[in-house]
Amino acid sequence: MNQPHINVGSAWRIVPVTALFHGSWALSNLIAAAGCNILVDLSELSTISARQLSALLDARRACAGAGVSLCLLDASPAVIAFFDLVQVRSFFRLEGSGQLTLKAPELDMAA
Repeated sequence: MNQPHINVGSAWRIVPVTALFHGSWALSNLIAAAGCNILVDLSELSTISARQLSALLDARRACAGAGVSLCLLDASPAVIAFFDLVQVRSFFRLEGSGQLTLKAPELDMAA
């Protein structure tokens, strides 16, 4: 994990990882609608395919282009191992849900 703690409030929006797999147009709309930093929940993925990794890399580029941060939440050991194998782990900020402070009234969940 890169950071010991992340404060999740109005500056972050939690997005399910499946929201990233609907093409670049949907991804661009999602980032624009969020208007804040993106926290991608990877808890649904026990493993990751090359296509899914490509979508995450696209999301990283889109967020950088929009001037917002992208953080990955709850990546499984298999996903992290794949990131290490293809040497992209350093491209992403990885966090565990136990490291988050959630401010419930300020926290948005994207569908």
